[in-house]
Amino acid sequence: MRINILPKHIATCVFVLLSALLLITARPSASVAELSVAATLSSATFSVDEGAQLTITVNGSRSADVQIPETGNFDIYQRGKSSQVNMINGEFSSSITITCLLRAYEPGRYSIPPITIVADKKTLLTEEIPFEVTAAAQSSRRSNIGSGTAVSPPSPDTDSGGSAAFITLSKAKQKSYVGEIVPVEIKAYFKQGLRANLNSAPEIIGDGLVMPQLHEQPRQTQERVGAATYSVLTWQTTLSNIKEGRHTIHLELNATQLIPQRRTSTSLFGQRSPFDDDLFDSVFGGYKQKPIKVTSEDITLEIMPLPEEGRPDTFTGAIGNFALHTSADPLQAEIGEPLTLTMEISGSGNFDRVEAPSFPDSADWKTYSPSSTFTSPENTTYSGEKQFVQAIVAKSPAINQIPSLSFSYFDPDQGRYITTNSQPIPITVTGKTTVPLQPSAVQARPEPQQEPQPAVSPEGIAGLAPLHLETGKSVATIIPLYRSPLFLAVMLLCLAIIIVLSVLRLQKVRAQHSPDETRKRQLQKTLQDSLTAVEAALAKEDSTAFLAAVRSTIQAHLGGLWKCEPSAITSANLSKNLAHSPELLAIFTTAEQAAYSGASLSRETMQDYAQTLKTELVKLI
Repeated sequence: MRINILPKHIATCVFVLLSALLLITARPSASVAELSVAATLSSATFSVDEGAQLTITVNGSRSADVQIPETGNFDIYQRGKSSQVNMINGEFSSSITITCLLRAYEPGRYSIPPITIVADKKTLLTEEIPFEVTAAAQSSRRSNIGSGTAVSPPSPDTDSGGSAAFITLSKAKQKSYVGEIVPVEIKAYFKQGLRANLNSAPEIIGDGLVMPQLHEQPRQTQERVGAATYSVLTWQTTLSNIKEGRHTIHLELNATQLIPQRRTSTSLFGQRSPFDDDLFDSVFGGYKQKPIKVTSEDITLEIMPLPEEGRPDTFTGAIGNFALHTSADPLQAEIGEPLTLTMEISGSGNFDRVEAPSFPDSADWKTYSPSSTFTSPENTTYSGEKQFVQAIVAKSPAINQIPSLSFSYFDPDQGRYITTNSQPIPITVTGKTTVPLQPSAVQARPEPQQEPQPAVSPEGIAGLAPLHLETGKSVATIIPLYRSPLFLAVMLLCLAIIIVLSVLRLQKVRAQHSPDETRKRQLQKTLQDSLTAVEAALAKEDSTAFLAAVRSTIQAHLGGLWKCEPSAITSANLSKNLAHSPELLAIFTTAEQAAYSGASLSRETMQDYAQTLKTELVKLI
């Protein structure tokens, strides 16, 4: 009996202890310390490439909402949040610590404005915190472009920690000619430790020059710039000069910076959890995405017109450095037999303006239009070999060679026109020219006497096939085609294919009329209509109307997906249900805030928002 009763006593004791603990933790708020807030900065002075840690402490509450203010010359990123609960003499005290990262982009004296803290339905403000940012030897220059950051290259004669990212254009000629193709090298530098994703290939911004779209993957290397190490992406491409004059250009590259986010602390009763280590932040903390625009320094190039002096008549616009080589096959032919003339032009330059050398006009030759092919060992359009194949026919046995051909081009390095000539190709033409009979001779010819024609023998006449007098293979009965086994098998196969296709078509029609497919089509149509309103607002460059349309589009689409009232959807719903889509949450939060406080967006930002909105919403269907 004691063995059976003892567990009941233990269970009773555990229940009493748990009840007492619940009563203690449920004491009225009068025993909780009064609400207060304090903010401290880890350093009042730091360099532009270092940053500082901002710590906000809220005493007397277990939960708090921090509203980071908008800043102009520096940014504040929330890294994590931790809470502590202490019990001393039956009195509970709790506090929350919010850790933020402060980064400035220009030297100067600044102040962190009061930060709003909402805790236990009360609003608290921190005090203003002044700080000073000193210049680094290589500092990143920042300018607001929508919601992104433009990062320009550092000065080449400086040496220190280095910019976070920059882009350069090298090997470009300061002076070149209209129509000339100039090979260049583009390098994008990203400081080691910077996490970023490329959103586009580098683009040239400016007038007078054109750069082909970069499709190939860049070559990845590492370089040392000053005291910093960078991961470097290198593209080999060309610039095409299309307009004479002095032109100022620069390069732009869109990327997304991934900023690590610190997890909420797991500490309890004042004890630090082992999972609060930075190692777990990198694994579980996640990243905040921030668009950046990396730009190069302005580059001024002069494009000159081609000179008129010395321009040959055979010049077709080829600019570069070329060589001409010709060959023929066969080298011996009869009159009227075609020869294949191959003309090869190799070198580097604008091969799109390289045309086949003109064959000299002559009554002794008949020529046809040439065909062309281009090959490049480096897989570029700037260097390689362009081959022309032309059919030519000799019309006289007196011809003993294929004449020399001329090709003219402009050499930009020497600044003059060059004409290169091929060597004549010796050939042999055989045969006699047919001389037509004179009309008088034809009239004087006597009429031949009609002689009886002999019977045609089975062996036939010379030059003609003999007659076949024997019969072929005979059959007893003739089977109609529709009764042939092969014909029936083909018909059965066709019938089976028709049946299979009909069944698949029927399944497709049924699937299209299913409730899920009908709902999916309705969502697609609603989304398309909503995106039309977004595009209309974007075309007018109206930020207020654009953000209102964006917010309405997201609410309408998610309302259809979640089967709820669209107007009731808030950023809290997106944060809870769409944690895998931070871009959509960020756009909706901006649109939601703009509905109350207004916002002004650049056209580039609105275009990025519209593209991201369409991509993310289509994924949810």
